[in-house]
Amino acid sequence: MQKLKVIVIDGQSSAPEFYLWAMSDAPDIELSGICTNAAEAVALVSKSQPDVVVLDAELTGRPTPSEILERIKVQLPDTGVLAAVSNSSATAKVLIASGAFEYFVRRVAASDGKNLSDEDREHQRNMLLLKIRAFNSRRLSRKARGASTESGTSASSTLAAHGVTSKSRFDIVAVGVSTGGPEALMTFVAGLPEWFALPVVITMHMPKDFTASMALSLSKVSRHPVTEAVHGESVNSGHIYLAPGGKHCGVTIGHDNRLYFALNDDPPENACRPSVEVLFRTVEACCHGRVIVVMLTGMGADGAKGYELLKNAGAWTIAQDEASSIVWGMPGTVVTAGLVREVLPLSRIAPRIAVLSMEEE
Repeated sequence: MQKLKVIVIDGQSSAPEFYLWAMSDAPDIELSGICTNAAEAVALVSKSQPDVVVLDAELTGRPTPSEILERIKVQLPDTGVLAAVSNSSATAKVLIASGAFEYFVRRVAASDGKNLSDEDREHQRNMLLLKIRAFNSRRLSRKARGASTESGTSASSTLAAHGVTSKSRFDIVAVGVSTGGPEALMTFVAGLPEWFALPVVITMHMPKDFTASMALSLSKVSRHPVTEAVHGESVNSGHIYLAPGGKHCGVTIGHDNRLYFALNDDPPENACRPSVEVLFRTVEACCHGRVIVVMLTGMGADGAKGYELLKNAGAWTIAQDEASSIVWGMPGTVVTAGLVREVLPLSRIAPRIAVLSMEEE
């Protein structure tokens, strides 16, 4: 197997140690070079002819990161650039707009100034390798296909086209959220990378006529289409759906063995319509354990019964932690009941789902 050639241009003093450690055991990746200053960057790219360049978005000196990216695009148009940032995506926006395929957050110390924990270092390594491999899968897929696939085709073919194999363990992501939902969902959908291809269905407690504008707001920060679910519409890969306000939103299996939305005006459950219970219960009935189920910030306990059904069916269960929740009612209920496999801060949930989507059966 031919290895993926990667070079790193990163001005952080600890960068060489981290990247050497992160890629040393990757059987499919070859770290072909590292430089820590802008002056050497272009020469290293020309010499190495890499498949992927990890580029520090905060690199000082000349040429600037944007100028380095522009030279890479001219010299090596098939080479992907992954922007490395220290704390947030803000400093990566210029590089993303100029053609970097994704950004990667790498921190050399915790917020209190202490060394990162082994868990945090491992998380950073996993995200780095995941994004490099996802880019390569997408690049190879484009070459093999010659043309993009239609989003309404079968789930397995669409997933494969986006770097998720047809043997993926999961068919869908189901999310429940209430109080604090708009802000939480902004963070959540913005964190899903371009290549992420599982469909995401979200039930949030909102009144009629509000969810359409919420979907529009989310679409502005998302790399994926975000719309209200429509009765009878197919559930398509790479799409994010919001349950429309005032209606229960579930899924059903059609004659073609695909998922479709089933909306209704049945009485409220847990004083809610839409109710998270309806989504979780119908997803479990259709997909059994092939689900990533997420409980985000919210008051009350709506969705807990359906969450338990999914957990017992073998679904991967995630809940938002108390510190990052506006109200830790809905997630706290399932955590206290012992139903949750992973309790994560809001900022870690979308990246974790992306990792899970790459897992095969």
